[in-house]
Amino acid sequence: MTDNYQDSGNIEATVKDIFKLKTIKDIQDLLLKIYPGFIINVLDKFSEDYPHFDQNWTGMCMSLKVNKAQIMLVDNFIEDDNHLLLKTFCEIFTQAGFVIRKYTEFFPCSVCDKVLPNEFAYNKLKELNIRVPEKWDTKCSTCSKC
Repeated sequence: MTDNYQDSGNIEATVKDIFKLKTIKDIQDLLLKIYPGFIINVLDKFSEDYPHFDQNWTGMCMSLKVNKAQIMLVDNFIEDDNHLLLKTFCEIFTQAGFVIRKYTEFFPCSVCDKVLPNEFAYNKLKELNIRVPEKWDTKCSTCSKC
């Protein structure tokens, strides 16, 4: 995996700049200026085939006392102390009601654009005895019938 998102420069100054911004759109624009291509897709809902994703998101937002925003599918990145700026951006979006998921693990349904886990994540869920559709698919079960 290439590491396009490692900290460089004065991250403290950049973090101060982030907190001066007025809107989440301004923060998103700065993120994309610093890390072009990091955000791959922004979607509104998880597939109803995986209700626990939505339940977790709802619970997170209730505990943060914010409304659900959107699901942000992002490029793969390393989560460690060499990526503190990216971690700060992700935390800000999470605090604003966004769910951040790696595009290597989640993708949009090819019909309705609701978010689905990839086959590897699906199999992990199945191993954990989490209710999932009988068979993995690139489409929601309701879209597969179309």
